[in-house]
Amino acid sequence: MDLKPIQRVKVSEAIVERIQKLIVEGQLKRGDRLPSERELAERLQVGRTSVREALGILASLGLVTRTCQGTFVGSDDQALLSHPIRSKLILRRRTLEEFVEARGVLEVSIAGLAAERATEEDVAKMREAIKRSKESTGEELMEAEVEFHSALADAAHNNVLADVFQTIRDLMWQVEIEVIQEPGVVVRTQRDHEAIVEAIVARDPALARRRMTRHIALAREILMQHLESEIDST
Repeated sequence: MDLKPIQRVKVSEAIVERIQKLIVEGQLKRGDRLPSERELAERLQVGRTSVREALGILASLGLVTRTCQGTFVGSDDQALLSHPIRSKLILRRRTLEEFVEARGVLEVSIAGLAAERATEEDVAKMREAIKRSKESTGEELMEAEVEFHSALADAAHNNVLADVFQTIRDLMWQVEIEVIQEPGVVVRTQRDHEAIVEAIVARDPALARRRMTRHIALAREILMQHLESEIDST
């Protein structure tokens, strides 16, 4: 029995598909003005944030242009409309960018708490994960990288934060796949991890939070560069 998982679709993605369909069917043509964000939200019965994100994606695809006078259909070019790969890449970039942002909020707090609460056993687990990452390649390397962050979450000794972290492990794995293939990233990541552990051992929450903030910023920068190059190559 072929029971495939049901794919959850973001509201903004559904809006993008709806507007693309209207252009394909000729109900919207080049130069036509779209309703305001507020009106679109009311007609589609969605939040204005989702509408704004969808319009940003459509603008990235070149299908609409946004000016102070409003949002207009910028192209009804079938080549653009039939370019699902580029569309999917842009949507994936948005999703991963939001994930990194949320991860930063979560893990900066976790690092600060770990500096206050980590036991010797917690520190040993983090150091073991760093050691494994230095000795591994491929999937074992990515497992070690994610395991470091899992051990860090446990070191905060807050069950709710630890549970929240576990829900994002799969997305973190995906980010590791994107980021870790870039030259020099592995060494820089390992150094960041060691610096975070040093701050935890020193019982310095402010330093631990600063170093985690820097680490997340590095991950975001490399990830965005990688995804932009993917999109540009389509």
